[in-house]
Amino acid sequence: ADPPSFESLRGIAHYAGPIRQSVIKLKYDSDYALSEFLARMMIHEIHKLGWDIQLVTSVPLSKSKLQERGYNQANLLAGPIAYALRVPIKPDAITRLKDTRSQVGLSAVERVENLKGAFSADSQIIGKKRILIIDDVTTTGTTINECSRALLSSGASCVFGMTLARPLLGK
Repeated sequence: ADPPSFESLRGIAHYAGPIRQSVIKLKYDSDYALSEFLARMMIHEIHKLGWDIQLVTSVPLSKSKLQERGYNQANLLAGPIAYALRVPIKPDAITRLKDTRSQVGLSAVERVENLKGAFSADSQIIGKKRILIIDDVTTTGTTINECSRALLSSGASCVFGMTLARPLLGK
């Protein structure tokens, strides 16, 4: 009844075991070295999918999260991906307009409400390009969907989403 705004969204692994531990180390323990290793797995999948990408961006953190953490883990994954695809990376293509609650523990309906109007995109950067959005973990796809809406309303021709991991719903 309400199709997503993105063309396709893929997560390459189940968010459990070593992948979950790696995401936690990357996200909370500043283990930057993991980002290139994890990005390689994502690059392999993107090549298999054959997506025609012209620009890579990432889901932006809130200002408070970025200040607290000091870096955006999605950017750390996006850099090697853009390099491998030989396309520009533009982390500032999407801006988070408001601090939102963490999506962890929210229902699908609460996630949509939490992120409504949270993002905007820069039409000067976007143009009519085919964009790839990178994030570390997706659950319901709400964050990528809201970023995609912002990109499309700013002129993107097509949006794809790639995440490292996805929990199995119902688990």
